[in-house]
Amino acid sequence: MAMNNVISSSNPEINKKVLNLANIFSSYCRQQNERISQRTAQITVRVLLLDSKWSCILQNDVPKCEKQNFFKACFNFLFDEKCISGVTIRMQCFFYGRYLSREAYKDHQKQILLRNCFHLLQKLKKVWHNASEDLKEMHNDLIKLILIKEGMEYQGDHTAFDEMRTAVNSVFPQSALSTFVSSNQKTKMAFINEVSSIAAGIRLHAWYSQKAGKFMFDVGRIMKETLPKVCEDLHEELSIAKEKIEFLRNELLEKITDDAKKDDKEIYHQKLLLIGLVNYYEFIKILKENIDEVAVQTYKLDYTFAIQNRELNTGLKTGPFTKADRVYPLYKDLAKTWKHMQLEGHLLNFYTNLFQDLKKFAERINATGPEDISGIPLIEGNLEQETEENTITIFPDDVKNFSEITLEFKEFCTFYCSMGILVPCNREIGIVIPFYRKTREWWQLRCADIFVIKIRGGPRARQLPVAPKILGSTKAGT
Repeated sequence: MAMNNVISSSNPEINKKVLNLANIFSSYCRQQNERISQRTAQITVRVLLLDSKWSCILQNDVPKCEKQNFFKACFNFLFDEKCISGVTIRMQCFFYGRYLSREAYKDHQKQILLRNCFHLLQKLKKVWHNASEDLKEMHNDLIKLILIKEGMEYQGDHTAFDEMRTAVNSVFPQSALSTFVSSNQKTKMAFINEVSSIAAGIRLHAWYSQKAGKFMFDVGRIMKETLPKVCEDLHEELSIAKEKIEFLRNELLEKITDDAKKDDKEIYHQKLLLIGLVNYYEFIKILKENIDEVAVQTYKLDYTFAIQNRELNTGLKTGPFTKADRVYPLYKDLAKTWKHMQLEGHLLNFYTNLFQDLKKFAERINATGPEDISGIPLIEGNLEQETEENTITIFPDDVKNFSEITLEFKEFCTFYCSMGILVPCNREIGIVIPFYRKTREWWQLRCADIFVIKIRGGPRARQLPVAPKILGSTKAGT
């Protein structure tokens, strides 16, 4: 089956078959104790179908043993640590599936918080409608809710509840619960929000004044040790990756402009290595930008927190005053700033873990060599008329293309390479593609997943399976 028919997005029958193959492949992976996403399964299946060896899989009445061999090939492609293309695709899908922007992460944390508070809110609603319930239990539930709501509940911290109860009682003593129960639900929720932030501020101030409890994460250590170490590691990793990318690009440029005999396997390996490293470089560059922002916000918030704490100390020493007018707003501001600081700590941990996981992919990619390339795949063309232009869609619309996976890097142009990976790279290096130097011209388009073939040859150019080579320029004859 011709290549453009196999992967054309305009054929719903083929798309249905590919989706079915992807579902079976996912089940096959589970049988091998590996779990993959639906996106990863679809991309892997489509990548293997680009190889003319497997184009028959989409035909009707394919023998069961042949399909089993196809799924085994998909599995080996995806999980063979020496297969650069498979590792690269796993890295792409991993990053796309795990990465969250700052705002998306904050929204995610809000959803988690609401979910964690839900059971206590439901319980308290039930109590609110039955004033004969034990008010002491209700008071305990309120304290638990405030601990969760303010991000101060930690496993193994047995003093947290007692400290928060002391803080809550200074604002909202248990004796006031009977009046609280008789209020309407809207008033109760507003009062809980008010008491939560004030009590959290009181506990924070007590911690900074007396070093009571163990709930506070160490902001000083984060700023003095963790952040500088992570930023240094990222900077070093970016420099190494950039240097290697530039080296590979220069090597490829020399080889494609040199008329001397070339080692196609070595060129193919270097091209795939470049593809993997460009992906890795762009991913860690995104992480570095986010971690740099975490550093900026953490330093700002720490400075703000110190000023607010001093203002609170001054306010507590001067009098006479009404707490509700002067001190309570300062407690609320202190709690709000601390919650933002805590969120930056979570963001730092989230992005640092992503960075460590990405490094493992890069290590696998760098550990390969030309000797690990078992062979250069053949990709079948469908060339019918001398002047025909064929527009080939690499991935159908129902699969995220590479630009979306890499969050649409505007500074790169995306190309198609053999084995189905779409790669942002230098135009001058070109792409790994099957072509006859004297019979075809290639134009690389701005669209991420389309290229155009213009045919110059005669009858000999029809359906010729040829080995991929590297195109060095958009001009014909190079």
